[in-house]
Amino acid sequence: MKFVIETNLASEPAWWLLDHDNRVVAWAGRAYPSLAYADQAAHDFRLNADDPDNRVQVNTAGSWQWTAWRPEGIRVAVSGDWFSSEAAARSAARRVQQQALHRHRPMTVGRLGSRRACGTTERTGSRNAL
Repeated sequence: MKFVIETNLASEPAWWLLDHDNRVVAWAGRAYPSLAYADQAAHDFRLNADDPDNRVQVNTAGSWQWTAWRPEGIRVAVSGDWFSSEAAARSAARRVQQQALHRHRPMTVGRLGSRRACGTTERTGSRNAL
């Protein structure tokens, strides 16, 4: 897994957590004032992965999504996908949390397309998804 820091289609910075095949498994759930703030938020999420309160919610179509919250009531992450059941959403949240906790080296390796490595994250110009 790796964090990617870039701007969305509205040119607003955010972070995304990608799995080994570049599928979004989590994202910030919000935009930040700058890439530096987004980078710091991704770093904080990774370092404090054992801290969030993971919650699940269902939409009107019956799909489930998880969100991670800090004890002080701040949402810090949102699932990158919707799930067919509450159990699947909870399982995905646990998987992201566990993988972030058990990382002993930086989350990014190498270069993907126009993305360039930056510390434990990658920064790029724009994010076409989400």
